Amino acid sequence: MPRARDSELYSTRMMAAGEAACHRLAFTFVTSPEASCASSNAAFECSQSTQISIGTFSSPISEQCITMTAAIEPCFWLDDKQILRDQSESPYFLWDTQEAKTIFTKDVGKPAYVAISHTWGRWRKPTYCRSLNVPWDIPENEIFAVSELPALLREAPFSERYVWFDLLCIPQERNNPRSRIEIANQAAIFKSAKFACAWLNVVPSWSGLKYAIEWLSVAYCNANGHALLPDLLEIKSGRNSTYLASLENDEEPLSGWFTSLWTLQEICLRPNMLLYDRNWQPLVLRDSLHIPFDHIVSLCVSIRPALGSDRMLWPRSVRELYFLLDKTGMTDLPHMSPTLALILGNQRECTERRAEAIMSVIGATSWFKNTETSPDLNLVLGRYPLVFVEEVKEKLGAVFFASSDQFFDEVNEIGTLLPFSNKSIGGRRIATGVLDNKDHPSTSTWKIRKDGSVLLPSAGIVASWPRRNGKLDELARVVVPTNTPGAPANLLEEVELHQYLGSFRPENEKHAIVLLRSEYGRVFGVLLEAQPQSGYKKFGVFFYNCEDENHKELYGEVGYQAPKVEAVNWVVI
Repeated sequence: MPRARDSELYSTRMMAAGEAACHRLAFTFVTSPEASCASSNAAFECSQSTQISIGTFSSPISEQCITMTAAIEPCFWLDDKQILRDQSESPYFLWDTQEAKTIFTKDVGKPAYVAISHTWGRWRKPTYCRSLNVPWDIPENEIFAVSELPALLREAPFSERYVWFDLLCIPQERNNPRSRIEIANQAAIFKSAKFACAWLNVVPSWSGLKYAIEWLSVAYCNANGHALLPDLLEIKSGRNSTYLASLENDEEPLSGWFTSLWTLQEICLRPNMLLYDRNWQPLVLRDSLHIPFDHIVSLCVSIRPALGSDRMLWPRSVRELYFLLDKTGMTDLPHMSPTLALILGNQRECTERRAEAIMSVIGATSWFKNTETSPDLNLVLGRYPLVFVEEVKEKLGAVFFASSDQFFDEVNEIGTLLPFSNKSIGGRRIATGVLDNKDHPSTSTWKIRKDGSVLLPSAGIVASWPRRNGKLDELARVVVPTNTPGAPANLLEEVELHQYLGSFRPENEKHAIVLLRSEYGRVFGVLLEAQPQSGYKKFGVFFYNCEDENHKELYGEVGYQAPKVEAVNWVVI
């Protein structure tokens, strides 16, 4: 994790990496392939490359394409020492594409391999394939023929002989000890791979997505004062679909890979995944640049303000792409945090044992490694085992409670302090980062309960209604979900918290309590309201900069003092 004094530099590097990704795509499109390779820019250096070929496609995949990313340090919060320990035992198996068999990794040393991400669990059949040269039975599915995997992987356009493919490299028997180790070590497996790719086996062609990227690349050049090829915005009809999202199918609007919880974890671990279609054709721009997924995200985020609000003026494939990113929350991919991964996972699908599908990217695997079976009963909000939720909370600290809802109908009936929900919603977003926060000491006493409520033995109270004696005025920005009955929402200016808490439903007791303070002085907390029958409920969040001029004047020479720890013994449902 970046040191405290480096976090501003880290943020600047993140912005620069995103813009570099946009430049890389735009430059590649508006120049010839030969010019790309001849450029002295390291991002386009093609001297260190390996020739790949499949079908009608043949192009070098450079070392730069494999390593370049718009995310700088993906999953920087993970314990590097733990990953090194996990790498010593995983991956235990690899698939040898030449011999068409599963092999023990130790028998071939530690070879370079490609980690392949795909999805199949929701389409599982009750039958198994027993003909492969694999030491376990392989469950079949409705998407692809498992018996054809050896041939498919032999034809995949990788120079590496070995690949990691879950069905062929993780024993498929439930509670197999080796299977549990491999599942727990997913972070090590994906981070150790030479590169990772997503096999989007429902995509027949990249023509629509390539056009969207080309159109956005030209728009990016135009928006940044380099309108070299203005007519290129009209080069094609743009009617081809991306096959990643449907603007008409309300029942299945997104491709399965983008709705899987397992693949969310994998793309967070390797946001620079390369994309391959049903026939193992790679997504390539101008036959020279293999496009990492996080580059597509960065381009869409960077150019979005310049495109205008009328999406019907955009090509169909561009509209599909933005629909996909907005719906899945992938616009935040280069800036991922463990809490955000948990929040985005709430709208992802998983047939069973959700915690296993997301635990590695959060870094909360001890509960799994220390038990022989996975508890799948009495789940918190029907989502995760309590022991997993407790470990996540201990690892993340107060930021675990720092999510906010965008819309009132997405608010939990119970579990309002938790970052996940019993509803498959996508509106929640993390309201503060994970760098260098100082938790209020009261939050370490909070206990999550099986029903999703949280017991608060103590709290740091900033403001209350009715107002309590001795409490100073406190100016803050307040954010509550849109359409919250009676409550002024998303105020653009700071308000005095006591007055705000008393401005609606004055008959109900309310409190503003602190969660944490960032290194730059931003104080973040939650708003609680007493319920007629049972405890309190979170109805919003607040934040303020305790080091700005208004607050310096408010606190005087004494300066900001965090609210003291008070014994309260509240239950927040």
